[in-house]
Amino acid sequence: MMRLIDRFRAEVSRRGLSMPGELKECGIFCDLLWSPCGDGEYVTSRATEDPAFTVTGYTRWVALACMLDEIRFYAACLSPGSASWCWTGEQPNRVAAIEAESEDSELAVFESVADAVTFSVNYLGGAALRDIDVVRIKPPFARYKR
Repeated sequence: MMRLIDRFRAEVSRRGLSMPGELKECGIFCDLLWSPCGDGEYVTSRATEDPAFTVTGYTRWVALACMLDEIRFYAACLSPGSASWCWTGEQPNRVAAIEAESEDSELAVFESVADAVTFSVNYLGGAALRDIDVVRIKPPFARYKR
């Protein structure tokens, strides 16, 4: 079975789009390990067999991972000061844009890779979370309900 990152790349390519941001494997993204997430051996295997990854845009980022056949994600604006260029003065316009972002974030599940790509393209392109017409399923626990 293809890894999620490879299916994401293939869907972007199939649509003739550019990647909506910098794509980077991150192994395991702990915020996406809500229950159920498999036993310890399964969770650890994700780092190599089907690693989580991030797509980082100009002011926002999305983390995605496949856990027990769910495409889980976290989306938020970049944190001011999170990258070295935030405090070196290299990209003052980008820093100002990040500081102007809302603090909205979302943690949920996509129904398909196509939905993950549509969401990522729209969100990283500047659309507000509430305006993105992609079905997202909220995790079943109160901590992340809004």
